[in-house]
Amino acid sequence: MTRLEVPVFSPASARAALSRGASRLEINRAGSYPQGGLTPDESEVEPLQDSPIPLRIMIRPRGPPPDGGPDFVYSGAEFREMEGAIRRFKASGHLQEARGDGFVFGVLKGEKKKKNEGGGGGGGGGGAAALVVDAERSRDLVQLAHPFACVFHRAFDDVLSSSAVEEALNAVAGCGFDGILTSGGPGSAADNVETLSRVLRNAADLEIVVGGGVRSSNVRALRGGLRQAVAPGGSRVWFHSSCLTALSGKEGVDEEEVERIVSGLGGTVV
Repeated sequence: MTRLEVPVFSPASARAALSRGASRLEINRAGSYPQGGLTPDESEVEPLQDSPIPLRIMIRPRGPPPDGGPDFVYSGAEFREMEGAIRRFKASGHLQEARGDGFVFGVLKGEKKKKNEGGGGGGGGGGAAALVVDAERSRDLVQLAHPFACVFHRAFDDVLSSSAVEEALNAVAGCGFDGILTSGGPGSAADNVETLSRVLRNAADLEIVVGGGVRSSNVRALRGGLRQAVAPGGSRVWFHSSCLTALSGKEGVDEEEVERIVSGLGGTVV
């Protein structure tokens, strides 16, 4: 059965999501939803250390640059901040490997691509700079996080804009990641069913977490559209939704929305 992961921005929202059937929680700093989620404080994770479902900690020092520069391309200081955060959370005692806890992050770099090379979304022709997985830094963080699981953040969607699906998947898998959070490219998951299907067919042992605009209004159709791409024994599939509505406030989880999405995915699973 397909499961639901909910990104949360407070312990209260985490408990609300858990109470209505979420199977995993992605923990983000309070107030960081507009930036797409940032590294939380240890004090925001401590109240959840006895959670019956896995916790995934966002490791992201900042959101998109205000000058419009590429996201997920980090300075040396920002990368050291990411390393420090992983070390602190590992030492905190709040995480449990046996529960399935882990980290979520993505690190990219610019790279010149030859004409007609790649082209998962728009190609990187003419030698233009393209965003690719920063393999060296990513491997360093995955090794630092060991033995906890690591999921490559939606930075993967930027990679798909200039790389073939298979190339992008191989780059992530080669760094030792356990999974990928993706909408299949720019826009929402519902807009990228064809690309997501290719991702699922080629993901091998990678867990694929489908996120980006997943709502109760579209989750049944989205799941149905992807079902044919999931081979028996193939990639593990999750869906990822903030479960925010006009009724829940800026960062509060709408408990009824959680229930509706869980129902749309086939039932209550914890």
